[in-house]
Amino acid sequence: ILFLENVPHDADSNRVGDLFRPFMGFKEVRMVPSRPGLAFVEFENEMQSGAAMQRLQGADMQGQALKITFSRS
Repeated sequence: ILFLENVPHDADSNRVGDLFRPFMGFKEVRMVPSRPGLAFVEFENEMQSGAAMQRLQGADMQGQALKITFSRS
């Protein structure tokens, strides 16, 4: 599971999912309603999530650079 920071406050799970959906193993996006700008993205396994993180680290989303890390358990 990936942890995203710096997500635009008006972005929804569909918009975030559009970035991650092309990557193999994508499962779902969970926004954090109480904390705008944060989201979780789930993949089938860590290797697939790592590949997406590597490709999308710092990606521009509506003028904001995404910060992506592995979620802590």
